[in-house]
Amino acid sequence: MAEPGEYDGPLVRGMRHGKGKLTLASGDVYEGTFKKDKRDGVGVLKYKNGRDEYTGQFTSGLRNGAGVLKTADSAFDGQWAQDKCNGSGTLTYANGDTFSTSFVRGERTPGPLKYTTGDGHSYDGDVVVDSERIVRVGAGKMLYAAPAAGGGGLDDPVKSYEGQWASSKKHGKGTLRTGKGAEVLVGVWEKDALLDGVWTADSGDVFTGTFDPAAQVGCEDFVAVKG
Repeated sequence: MAEPGEYDGPLVRGMRHGKGKLTLASGDVYEGTFKKDKRDGVGVLKYKNGRDEYTGQFTSGLRNGAGVLKTADSAFDGQWAQDKCNGSGTLTYANGDTFSTSFVRGERTPGPLKYTTGDGHSYDGDVVVDSERIVRVGAGKMLYAAPAAGGGGLDDPVKSYEGQWASSKKHGKGTLRTGKGAEVLVGVWEKDALLDGVWTADSGDVFTGTFDPAAQVGCEDFVAVKG
């Protein structure tokens, strides 16, 4: 049965067939190939909200095959089956975060993830993924693009952090290294600040103890409260 809507295009034996345009009853608009009354082949589906758009392959009226779905928050470029993401693809968020992953019937395959942030940093580890962003949680390693700001009194730009994360911040046990590799901070972190551990400076000086999170901002020094 043909989808209800206003059709502009060729008919073969009374059925939509060939390249045409269909304004659906829902307000969505499809322009592309039809076969025996169905959207079938390559086409563009523009949704009534005026923002979302799918460009790619269709089979029997459903997104099926290679296609790109763009929304206000993200874009998915990959494989589809029965109108859902299914197979490998690349997801890019509005903030520039990009990653390659796989889906099964619209659900991302569970497990750690490798992705690149909009700032050029690369992360490999545990995450939570939703329609708008990637959140770093659990164990993971971040390699920072040069030059990444050191801050907090560090002698050199930050090179990497490997350890625990929560809400995309360093949180739990972890190790931070700077670009030259001589400066290392090892210990327990909370919301990106080192609370307790060992800070080995480029000079070879070693600070051990509890640190003041309030001092770990901008160009101010880490302050050892006790140690």
